[in-house]
Amino acid sequence: MMKKNTIWMLFLIAGAVLLSACSSGNQTSSAPSPAPVDIKAIYSKLSELNQVENPREVDDFSITNDFNLKAEQVEEYKGQLGNTMSIGGVNLVVKAKEGSASEVKSTLEAYLAAQVEFYGKYAEFSDVQALLKKGVVQSNGNVIVLAAAGKNMSELDIASTVKDVLK
Repeated sequence: MMKKNTIWMLFLIAGAVLLSACSSGNQTSSAPSPAPVDIKAIYSKLSELNQVENPREVDDFSITNDFNLKAEQVEEYKGQLGNTMSIGGVNLVVKAKEGSASEVKSTLEAYLAAQVEFYGKYAEFSDVQALLKKGVVQSNGNVIVLAAAGKNMSELDIASTVKDVLK
């Protein structure tokens, strides 16, 4: 009887050891996940510093037709554009979909360059063109910011402002 109990005890101990070895092998190291990006908070900070005069909200139509971004590149966005030709202000924050950040950044850089070129065709808008030339497109991971000062913000260092809000 003692032999049978000893054998069973050994089987139970061996089973417990095997189970504990298997369960500890399945554990993965839990690296801290990055904090979620709050596009609206970034935009809010940016728009407090770089106020766009006579703004219009950027919508889905603007994203694809004004900024030439593809819907499949953009996860989320928030922005405003100056709503008259004599005001060149723009604030746009885009969260690109995974793998699209560099394309989104390039497209927004092309948009800004096209705006500078467009306003350069008209002598009466040389001040707007000068402000747009100071505009920037900066990124941090999948978040890309396009900002150019409006007329009321001619003294703003837009590059430093964008860098600060992207922190």
